[in-house]
Amino acid sequence: MPPTPHSPDEPVFGPAAIRPAGGSMKSAEVAEFVFDSHRFVKRLTDAGMDERVAEVLADEQVALLTGNLATRTALADTEAGLRTNLKGMETGLRKDLQDRDASLRKDLKAMETGLRKDLQDRDASLRKDLKATETRIRSDLERRLAEVRADLMKWMFGALIAQAALIVALVKLLP
Repeated sequence: MPPTPHSPDEPVFGPAAIRPAGGSMKSAEVAEFVFDSHRFVKRLTDAGMDERVAEVLADEQVALLTGNLATRTALADTEAGLRTNLKGMETGLRKDLQDRDASLRKDLKAMETGLRKDLQDRDASLRKDLKATETRIRSDLERRLAEVRADLMKWMFGALIAQAALIVALVKLLP
């Protein structure tokens, strides 16, 4: 790769395209910075490094940078894939939510039906118990009423006899 001449004051990185060693990038695959390999080699050799070692380091640095950079096309493809996956997940989650909702509604309906049945059974049982209690109370009242009537008859009959005896005694005593 022919190096692009730059002044020593310019940065090694900047906005432009990176061209990998031994090849070129597609026109749509433009990265957001450039690596000036000539300046990199020059600075290393000026610092005392062997030129061949500096060139190998520069080639490896370019390979490393180009291998780790995402292109706009790759990012767009990744974004499209992620959007598709997200849409699929959303659809799946909505379906799961609808299924869960339907299941819960079914369970709720079954629970409501069961509770209504239990309530009706309890109501019937309580009505039966109430009727039995009412019948028992009526029977007790009728029995006691009969006892009271018998006692009343005894007292009335006793009082009637006592009155009759008093009347007879008064009639005999009075001339």
